Amino acid sequence: MNQQAFEEKDTANVYSLIREMLVSNEIQPGEKILQGRLSEKIGASRTPVVKALHRLAAEGLVDNIPNRGFYAHTLNIVELFELLTIRSGLDAIVAQNIVETCTDEQAEEFEKLWLPFTQLDSPEQFALPEVKKEYMKIDRIFHEMQYALCSLDSLKKLNDSNQILNRTFTCGLVRSAYETYTEHVEICRAIKSKDPEAAFHAAYVHNSNTIKELKRFITQMKAMGLDPEKVTFSAFQSDYFSGGVSE
Repeated sequence: MNQQAFEEKDTANVYSLIREMLVSNEIQPGEKILQGRLSEKIGASRTPVVKALHRLAAEGLVDNIPNRGFYAHTLNIVELFELLTIRSGLDAIVAQNIVETCTDEQAEEFEKLWLPFTQLDSPEQFALPEVKKEYMKIDRIFHEMQYALCSLDSLKKLNDSNQILNRTFTCGLVRSAYETYTEHVEICRAIKSKDPEAAFHAAYVHNSNTIKELKRFITQMKAMGLDPEKVTFSAFQSDYFSGGVSE
């Protein structure tokens, strides 16, 4: 492997590591990214770290602010609304597509993901910190597995180039785990039954329910004379605005 190829591979690895830190909230939205400290943490030199940060900035996961440095991007409520509106279509097409491509074993794997939550039957149980943390992890795996199985390369490239899934994941759960659990199970059932129309509908409804909540919140902000583009997602989750509404 020549030097250029080695550097490109190193940058790609560093990019993947930093992206995971952003999506998993190990680097919190709005947090300043100290290049030296980050280089030390992941065991890489500054050059691939800086290259990776520039790529992540181009994809919307990082803000590159002149004379201030790099910061983990904080989605405002309008950005999240727009991303989930796009994602509602993509997720529905992906669910419909994989009905025709996934094996029975793969369909069962989707169902198995949600087994840890089958005995929970109240909002309070789903809201326990350890349950919520595990649910967020499974939610992300569930959607990533679907996109990995999708045979539509153009759709996957669109998602990858714009980091649509990952950018929404940085917000964690938009609606409560209690609300979305049954929706996830419904998607699993449609995939397992090999029903493409039902899979499309279940995935679309799942996102649409979240979009409706965000639209209600945006309308509320405007009525209060606030600019939704200046309101962060954390405000949506606050008790004051009756938010707290997963993708």
